[in-house]
Amino acid sequence: MQKHLLALSLLLVVACRSRVAAEGADSCWDLDRDGECGANEDVNGDSACDPLDCQGPPGADGPTGAAGDAGADGKDGSPGADGPAGPDGADGLPGADGLACWDADEDGSCDPIEDVNTDGVCDVLDCQGPAGADGPAGPVGPAGADGLSCWDLDGSGICEPSEDVDGVPGCDARDCTGPQGAKGDTGSQGAKGDTGLQGAKGDTGLQGAKGDTGLQGAKGDTGLQGFQGIQGLQGIQGIQGLAGQKGLACWDVDGDANCDSVEDIDASGTCDAYDCQRFPSWGQSSSKALPMCDDILATDATAGDGTYWIDPDSGGPMRPFQAWCDMSGGGWTRVDELSHYDYAIHTEGVGSQTYIYGLTDAQINAIKLLSTEARQSYECQTVGVGAAYNVVPWTGAAVAYAACWDPGNTLYRTSAGTETTLARVPFRRWESGDCGDVTEACEHNVGHAYFR
Repeated sequence: MQKHLLALSLLLVVACRSRVAAEGADSCWDLDRDGECGANEDVNGDSACDPLDCQGPPGADGPTGAAGDAGADGKDGSPGADGPAGPDGADGLPGADGLACWDADEDGSCDPIEDVNTDGVCDVLDCQGPAGADGPAGPVGPAGADGLSCWDLDGSGICEPSEDVDGVPGCDARDCTGPQGAKGDTGSQGAKGDTGLQGAKGDTGLQGAKGDTGLQGAKGDTGLQGFQGIQGLQGIQGIQGLAGQKGLACWDVDGDANCDSVEDIDASGTCDAYDCQRFPSWGQSSSKALPMCDDILATDATAGDGTYWIDPDSGGPMRPFQAWCDMSGGGWTRVDELSHYDYAIHTEGVGSQTYIYGLTDAQINAIKLLSTEARQSYECQTVGVGAAYNVVPWTGAAVAYAACWDPGNTLYRTSAGTETTLARVPFRRWESGDCGDVTEACEHNVGHAYFR
């Protein structure tokens, strides 16, 4: 059959050439009849226009020929989809031990050059080959169908109570509890955490059953009234006592009977009754103000807790003012903090809550200039706060209390402590930058500030 087809092809070529000879310049390939061989007329691309480029419209399909000999294998096609997994085969014989991927010189020893990550051990973490070149980006596949939410265990698309794992209203990624992973290695013991706040007082227990009432005892007989006694005789006057020792002068603060300059209050050069104004008048009026509470305590060790007049700039342009003195604690000057922030949703992004104090900034600065010690307590609690919120001190950079927020953005955190850095006390404000969503709440409150 193939021989017949070849003979027929030769006859067609001969016939075509005869036609070309007859037509002359009107060659069958010369579509535009200009006698020139154009690129579009060189159909077979052999750089010559001849009858091999003369292709008419396709003819009708001929009869199917006999099957020819099998051709050479074509190129492998793209991999087909994975078929269903077959049954497990029988275990093969154990293979010979291969070389470890890190064993570059194949000597079975861990050499320093083979310990790529320098952790002292040669293992798979040291098997790092050179990075390959980036492959071409594949075509964008069609969008897949929407998958089920990770929390939607029953595939219903409805948030069921059993699927709301964290108890916060609404099902979201925080309720997507995966299967428990394999137990990891025991980590080193962390530093001891801050002592937690004291828990709320428990409910009062039920009152016990009332016991049975005991039998009433018999009434005793009424006793006879006694006679009134006879008035005793007046005693003999006692002997006059010895004269007491001479007391200290009211101005003699140190009890040495000497008139010291600090005891000569009116600077008259003489210590007398006019100098007996030290107790208890110091701190009791603006004219008797001393710089700080510990100065008042130094002049009167019996002074008790309360409000006193102080003058931190000692007669300077600032007028004396009143402050609470913690005398029982050692003469601390207290700056009252007047605000309180509830445990609630506050702000998201940028926001701050300012602490309010009972003294002006100028008065607080004057107290701080005379102080070498300071303290101020704080306490905080948050839930769902995943970024540190700062507490802004009186001076210096903001302070981030890591115990007051959860990097995982889910857990409840609480902490309390005392700040003793003089430059920071008292705190000016706290910034709640991640506490504005419905699943979040926070608060950070501080106590009174103390100085001496």
